[in-house]
Formats: sequence, structure tokens, C-alpha cells
Amino acid sequence: METLSYNTFGDKLRFFGRCYRDDNRKEVWFDWTLSGFEVMFDGAQLTADFSVIAELPSMQGPGVEQKPECPCIGVVVDDETEPSQRIELTEDGKYTLFSGEAGTHRVRVYKLSEGMRGQNGVAALSTDGKFCELPDAGKVLKIEFVGDSITCGFGNEATDPRAPFRTREENGWLTYAGIAARKLGAEASCICVSGIAVTNAKLPMQFSLGLPTMEELYEYTDGIYEEKRGMERTEKWDFKANPRDVVVINLGTNDYSPIRFTTEMERKMVEQEHFKEHYRTFVETVRRCNGPDTWICCCLGPMSHYMFDLIREAVNDYTAATGDPKVVCFKFDMINQMFDGIGGLDHPSLKTHEKMSDELVWLIQEKCIKK
Repeated sequence: METLSYNTFGDKLRFFGRCYRDDNRKEVWFDWTLSGFEVMFDGAQLTADFSVIAELPSMQGPGVEQKPECPCIGVVVDDETEPSQRIELTEDGKYTLFSGEAGTHRVRVYKLSEGMRGQNGVAALSTDGKFCELPDAGKVLKIEFVGDSITCGFGNEATDPRAPFRTREENGWLTYAGIAARKLGAEASCICVSGIAVTNAKLPMQFSLGLPTMEELYEYTDGIYEEKRGMERTEKWDFKANPRDVVVINLGTNDYSPIRFTTEMERKMVEQEHFKEHYRTFVETVRRCNGPDTWICCCLGPMSHYMFDLIREAVNDYTAATGDPKVVCFKFDMINQMFDGIGGLDHPSLKTHEKMSDELVWLIQEKCIKK
């Protein structure tokens, strides 16, 4: 029997996505959608010691019982093409990741639900056999997805479109991001939060979700986790050590409220200019963090195209000022509810995510990595 712990993970455990190493707790937290780890072992059983932070939902509606939402992970074994096991992490403890025929096995663990609605860390892995060195991953296309509930997969497995949010009905593996990455043979990394906007409204609003903005979170490894632990956001993500070939931004759907829901034209114009300025600055931040070789895809959809013209104007202003040749704009087709159904609370269904993945694969192949 062999156990790997925080100080002995070494080369026998490979993490992917933005993972936060908590030196005080001796745990690695993989909270963002599609983040996780892979390991190889020779044995018949693999278990993991997980720590969990469950979340009380913030928007369940009146009369709905307030039950904590727990993080969900998927386990992919050997040559499987999709998770064969979905585990809801309800409490701290030991969980079985594999139990079966003895032999050499490769196990990959992916976060399926989003980081804002439940966090999870790994402290140790144990096998009845021994752990093996992982082979070199080699050169693969690496894509970062920056987004909101659409990228998280909010309600993409919901059976009732009007049902409240549930982490067990949110499947990051089957989002447009996950599917497109697999079609391209790429490694996906996500930083996404349901309800998040690029920036806050310039003028006071009557209603606010109280969420951080993406311009506040982007440069950090996991600012949400630090906040949950009562810490300041301090750990910056190491972009140089984790280069991305493409960054896909799908933000703006949640920025439209201060513009759409006002009849005051003066305020509407103020908020439009405010958004354009902050979107342009965010593109500048993404470029500064990732360097000159990364393609940046500024996308919007499929729930709304309301902000697309402003996004395109912001990108045009940025490219005119900088001459940056590696920024493109793209509009996903709108949801076709008649033919593709609808996910939870009017979000994309699994069919819509599949179609989005085809659109994104075309965009990246034609505009970004075309030989």
C-alpha cells in the first residue's frame, strides 16, 4: 500500500486548471470548472482524502428549502471517453475513485460543478498497490475559457427548466468549453462564475448579486477560495508557467442589466461607455498576463447578443490603438429552444452546448491555429 500526501505529490500527481496550493492546510484545491488532477497506479483500488466547502444557494426563490449545494467531480479511468463515475462531495472524508481489476490504471478527476457553488481540496491519495510516474504529457493545444454561467454549464442537465440551481445538474464536461477542447485535442482551463460580469455598473443600481467581477478575479489563482477562507486575494496565477495558446472570453451577458433596464438615455449612454472602457481594459489585462503569442477570442452568446456591438467596438478601439493582430470577435448562434430544448432557468441545453462547441472549433481552427 502507498499513500501520496501534500508534500509527496511530486511528479506522480499532475494538476490541471487553476489549482490553489494551501500550505497551511496541506491541501490542493481544484475549484474551477474542469480543473483537477491525474495519477497512475498499479493496483486494484484508489481512494482520495477530500476536503469540502458546501454553499447555501443565493438565488433559490421564495418557498424553496435552503439546502447546501455540494461540489461534484467526475472520474475518468484509463481509455474512457467520459466520466464513468460522478461523485457529489457532501463532506470531508475518504472517497473511492477506482475499485476493480488489478493492473496499471490512469485516473483523471475533473471538477464538474462551478467554484462559486462549492469548493473541494485533495489532501492525499492512497492505493493498495503503488503509484507510477506519469508519462510526459507532450505538446498539446492549451485553451483558457473565461466566462459566466454559460461556461460553467449552469443547468445544462436540468430536467425542469424552471427548477432552481443544483450543482448536480451542472456538468462542465458537457459544456461547449469541455467538448470543444476534446474535439481539438486540447487541455482546457476555466475561470467562470455564474452571474459574473466584466465590471460593475458605473451608477448605483437597485439590484446586485454582490459577486466579484471578472476584472477583479482574473489575475488570481482562486480569489473565491481565498475569500471563503477569510483571506485577502493575494496569490497571483503564474501565467508564464502555464501558457495558453488561446483564451476564449465569453462575458457580457450579465453586463447588460444597467443598460437594458433603464429608460434614461443619459444613463444608458454612460453605462455603455463605461462597459466599453472596462471591456477594452480587460482585453489589455488578458494580453499583458498571457503575452503576445496567445490568441484572444472575444465571444458572446448564446443567451443574448445585446452587448455584442459594444464588445466589437471595444475590441476595435483596442486593436486600433495597439495593432494587436491576435484578437477576434465572435457571436455564437442564439439558443434554438424549438429544436434544441432549454436548460435550467433559460440556459443552454446539452444540444446547444454541442452546437456551440462546433462553432468554437471552427473559429479556433480557421482564425487562430490555421496552418
